[in-house]
Amino acid sequence: MSTDVLGRVVEVVSGTSLEEFFRTRIFAPLRMTGTGFQVAPRYADRLVSLYRLTPDGLAGGSA
Repeated sequence: MSTDVLGRVVEVVSGTSLEEFFRTRIFAPLRMTGTGFQVAPRYADRLVSLYRLTPDGLAGGSA
């Protein structure tokens, strides 16, 4: 919950959305052009397979 509150504080103080703040103040200066809150369809091939441990072993394997 504290990260949600901090995110809202950033929005209020900066006057922009949290996504816009991250994009302009963090991601763009670091040239992280493929980074964001959601995966754009053009970057779907970068998703990794997700697995979970079950009593029978590993399950999953799809993104």
